[in-house]
Amino acid sequence: MEYLTLFAGAGGALFLAMVLHEERRLVARLQPGLLLLAGVAGSAAILDVGLHGAALAAEPAGLLTGRAWLAGLASPRGLTSSVIVAGMGFVALAVAARGAVAAMLASVAGAALSALALAFGSEASLDDPAWLSFAMVLLHGLASLTLVGAVWPLLVTLTTQPAETCVRILRTGRPVLATALAVVLATGILLSPLGISDPDAVTGTSYGLLWLAKVLLSAILVALLARQAYHRTSLLRRVDDSPRSMRGRVLIDGLVLAALVVVSVVMEVTQGSNPYQE
Repeated sequence: MEYLTLFAGAGGALFLAMVLHEERRLVARLQPGLLLLAGVAGSAAILDVGLHGAALAAEPAGLLTGRAWLAGLASPRGLTSSVIVAGMGFVALAVAARGAVAAMLASVAGAALSALALAFGSEASLDDPAWLSFAMVLLHGLASLTLVGAVWPLLVTLTTQPAETCVRILRTGRPVLATALAVVLATGILLSPLGISDPDAVTGTSYGLLWLAKVLLSAILVALLARQAYHRTSLLRRVDDSPRSMRGRVLIDGLVLAALVVVSVVMEVTQGSNPYQE
């Protein structure tokens, strides 16, 4: 839940600032939901500090003791959660900002901090060479949250806005999402050999099976988007029905992206037990 709300909140605010900033009524409709996502992600990160600290300090009273919270803050988990909270603060500022420039700056800061938190919390960012792994994980996270964050705003757009507005937003957002998808695929390909150095790991470990599931989901997403791009090119010329017909496709894309986030989180949990990771 923490990571899904993190992706949706930070990515949604970025999509709002980059693509939807001129649609005032639509922005007003999206603001409460994005603020809620940021609040949930930030609250979950704060709670995670206490829970992790209680486990480290072996405190029977858990979250009720200051020792547990201090232990959590002093741990690497504390740094990651602190960056998430700061990022969600910028996301809230971006959503509430009235000026386009302020919203853009705050949303970029929120997205960058969110991606930074993902890199801090990722075992993959520690693979040699560490500087390259960290940069790839950072870019991978930033592009991923851009894709995930666009799903809900697009669904709201296609459900509530006039056809002409939907077509304009789709045309404006297409280069942003295409670039994000390209970065996700490129960085994912570069990171794969760092996490799995032996082909036997693909079928011989739970981590390898999760990696294979992520590859298959990515291939499904690419195929879906390629098919939609073909239909969208012709459908956008027919303003009458193209936005409404795309609503179901965007929902399917969102479900695949959510599955990818879940698989990625589970991969992080099993990363330390991967015997083929060098």
